Amino acid sequence: MKINTYKDKSIESLMKMEKTTIAATSVFAGILTVLFVVTILLTIKKGFTPFLVIPFSLLPLLGLNFVSLKEIRKELSIRKTAL
Repeated sequence: MKINTYKDKSIESLMKMEKTTIAATSVFAGILTVLFVVTILLTIKKGFTPFLVIPFSLLPLLGLNFVSLKEIRKELSIRKTAL
């Protein structure tokens, strides 16, 4: 079972983590989108290349960032309703 590490943090640090996670996730999603486009264009132009695997292997990291953001928001909402 996974231990929730967000319970030990203050509201201010959770809000800062939320902002940081949103920024990092959006930058990563943008870079990953560009990587998909470049890889698809490279595949169309030169045929299959091993670089096609890279964007698909990095895609689960984007999902993990969304899960982490969801957990932070959940902990923040619990604390705001408790106040």
